[in-house]
Amino acid sequence: MQLQTVSFECPFCCVTLKKGVSINIAESPQFSDGFSSDSAIHRLVQCPVCNEVFFYDGLEIKSSTDPNDICVNTIEPGIDRYFELLKNTDLSDEQQLYLRKEIWYMGNHHPDVSDEVLNNYDFKTQWLDNLEALEKLLSEDDQEQMLLKAEVNRHLGRTTRCIELLDLYKGERDPKFVKTIRKKARKGNTEVFEI
Repeated sequence: MQLQTVSFECPFCCVTLKKGVSINIAESPQFSDGFSSDSAIHRLVQCPVCNEVFFYDGLEIKSSTDPNDICVNTIEPGIDRYFELLKNTDLSDEQQLYLRKEIWYMGNHHPDVSDEVLNNYDFKTQWLDNLEALEKLLSEDDQEQMLLKAEVNRHLGRTTRCIELLDLYKGERDPKFVKTIRKKARKGNTEVFEI
């Protein structure tokens, strides 16, 4: 994995921000929920100057920064900011899908958030509500989304629905992967696994 630095302007306070993004992500481990450690190229950032959270992928991005430029590093927003942003009615379906998947990934793969999910009833309820909303947002018309929908249902303990979706799946994923999801669902295993 290589890191490349990009810079862009905060749309709220106009300070120049920089962020390291990973490139060459083909070799990182992938998980059944779609998460890959190298693919965690967060499209959502927080400006440390004004504390606003925003998607930077629609902004003018410079590929590299001049060492003499004065830039401030972005910070990764906390999971509470993701939930806050979901209340915004101006989000596209794609942005909503991204946010809901990221919240799922944080609960599965981020050690601090995982502890928070396991040890805080209110937070776990909110996280599970997010999974319910993610499941509804995923389309059965898109084969990759259908597979992810099956995985969400398995994670929520809905074995029958998971297997129904797997039976409908006609995508190009490795049949062993689909078979593993089916086997784990039948055993009642709801844990995300490495592919």
